[in-house]
Amino acid sequence: MMISMTIDILIVSYAKDLEWFRWSTAILEKNLTGYRRIVAVVPEQDAKLFKPIADERKAMSLVPIKDWPGQGYYWQQNVKVNADQFTDADCIAHIDSDVFVKEPTDVSAFFVDNKPAWLWQFYSAE
Repeated sequence: MMISMTIDILIVSYAKDLEWFRWSTAILEKNLTGYRRIVAVVPEQDAKLFKPIADERKAMSLVPIKDWPGQGYYWQQNVKVNADQFTDADCIAHIDSDVFVKEPTDVSAFFVDNKPAWLWQFYSAE
């Protein structure tokens, strides 16, 4: 199905998830198509750690913002609900930095009738 809107991927991360972020975004770039760019929002003090990874990616924007020290979870949730401040895309897909897209997939697979759909499945070791 062709999606006639711009779609950006939003990833909110921080220094402790740097290695997850490195591999997750490499796999996203390899296996996910149909999006315009990955928007990576990180705390300002961690930006220098993420910049080399962002520079390796074909379509990634790194957005450093002020952190909420000691309130990382709430900071992350605030970033997600205000995602429209970081991109002008028609649709924003949030993916955690420890999520991997295991096979070639177009982002349109996450839509039903041109609307975002909540897709999930139980984890299996198979």
